[in-house]
Amino acid sequence: MGNLQTFGGPLSDNYINFKFYLAIKIVKRVRQFGMLTVFPAFAGHVPQNLARVYPSAKITQLSTWSHFNCTYSCTTFLEPEDALFTQIGSALINQYIKFFGTDHIYNSDLFNEMTPKT
Repeated sequence: MGNLQTFGGPLSDNYINFKFYLAIKIVKRVRQFGMLTVFPAFAGHVPQNLARVYPSAKITQLSTWSHFNCTYSCTTFLEPEDALFTQIGSALINQYIKFFGTDHIYNSDLFNEMTPKT
């Protein structure tokens, strides 16, 4: 969703690996039933430090979300019109395809419960 930049954690490598291999099994089984998978596409939420690596990137600091202060919310958002948005989005999709194959269906909600800057 992109509404939180931190909460709890960090997740252990064991947990991450378990969830990854579980996802592979689930996707395989879903397709065996003849269903199509829908993977999340890049929604523009990026680490705060991205601006140090890409100083010309169009990055916006979003406002607080729900009852969380900026320690947890106020995520950093890469504007969709920035060319870097497409680069990151394509790289993400390519990783999904590498590990899970594709059914060519992706979903993204850029401003989930958030107000765009315009």
